[in-house]
Amino acid sequence: MKRLAFALATVLLLGGCGDAEPTPAEAVPALGTQLEAIDGLIADGHWRQARAALRALITSTEEARAAGDLDHADADRVIAAATRMLNALPTPPPAVTPSPTPTRTATPPDQSGGGNQGEEKSGKGNDDGDDDESKGKGKKDD
Repeated sequence: MKRLAFALATVLLLGGCGDAEPTPAEAVPALGTQLEAIDGLIADGHWRQARAALRALITSTEEARAAGDLDHADADRVIAAATRMLNALPTPPPAVTPSPTPTRTATPPDQSGGGNQGEEKSGKGNDDGDDDESKGKGKKDD
């Protein structure tokens, strides 16, 4: 992992060493700043943030190329190195989303045709002819 970070740093900071042209980091200082942030994220094992920062680096590089601040060859090298690093980063575990807690629902009505439980509790609509109070289901003696 550190080799890839070093490779990306080399591409950005040294670029075409020996050429009169500035390095990508010299041509576009924001790229050097982004690289430093990426380095720190990787060193600390913040993979998701490192991925986001690498994607932002690629976008910044493409924008710098489009604006003429970075030549095509340097931009291609930076993008290739950042892409290799993206592919080499450990895949973070999927974000844990809590599963919904099942809610307790009312007990379903008796399927044997014995009537609705809600009605039995109230003592209304019970067609069995018995007086619920005589069975001890009615008012409690104080």
